[in-house]
Order: sequence, then structure tokens, then C-alpha cells
Amino acid sequence: MTENPITLASSATIGEAVKLFTEKKISSVPVYAATGEIIGQLTDLGLVRALVLHQLQPEKYSRIAHCGDLLDPVTFVAPTDSIIVLMKAIMKSPNHRVLVRESGIRAIGIVSPKDLMIKLVTSSPDVHHIHKAVQSITT
Repeated sequence: MTENPITLASSATIGEAVKLFTEKKISSVPVYAATGEIIGQLTDLGLVRALVLHQLQPEKYSRIAHCGDLLDPVTFVAPTDSIIVLMKAIMKSPNHRVLVRESGIRAIGIVSPKDLMIKLVTSSPDVHHIHKAVQSITT
């Protein structure tokens, strides 16, 4: 899990989002509204689409908020959820990333398939348990 994930305000400009993605070398970022609520996940593909819209109609598509339909829905898990719940959430998430949230609206972390892979490889899990987890996801 990446703790304290980078986030992006929906009021950010398309240019600010491009700068964030390129400088931080990220492929997705949670987007939050002025209320602090996370409203979606902007992926690199979504940002490319937003950039094209901005170039075609700069007045209409100047901020991330103007491109809300390009955001992926957010999937949340709790820090206490089992690895099975986490695997199911990652598989169901459109961008295969899930946000970890304890309480309230703030995300305390983000989990990607790579994080899950590292956890599975380094923790010497019970293979039978993992096999059952994978079966439960795919059936």
C-alpha cells in the first residue's frame, strides 16, 4: 500500500494534472471535490482524453471538474479487510486500484496490483488459502 496517496483537486487545471502525472510518474490519482470528498480516480488514459478535449475546446474543458465523466469510479476498502476482500475489490475496480479508508472521507492509502503481488510473494502465504481466494474471485 502506498500511504498518504497523492491526490488532485477537481479545481486543478488540465495543465496542472499533466504536470503532476509527469513529475510524480504516476498512472492514476484520486480526485477530490471542494468538500474533501473523493469523487473519482483520474487515470493516465482519462487525462489524455481530457487533454484532447482541452485542446479542442479550451474554454469548456480547462479544469478536471469539467471532465468529470472521464473519472473512473472509486473502490474503497478498509485497512482491516481480508486479502480476499482486497483481491475482489482490485479485480472489480475499473483501474485495478483501490483506496484504503478508515473512517470519514479521507483516503489513507492506495493499493495496486503490484502492491498485492509484493505482499503475496514476501509474506509466504498459505497456498491453499490463496487458491481458494482466487477461485472465489473468478467464480
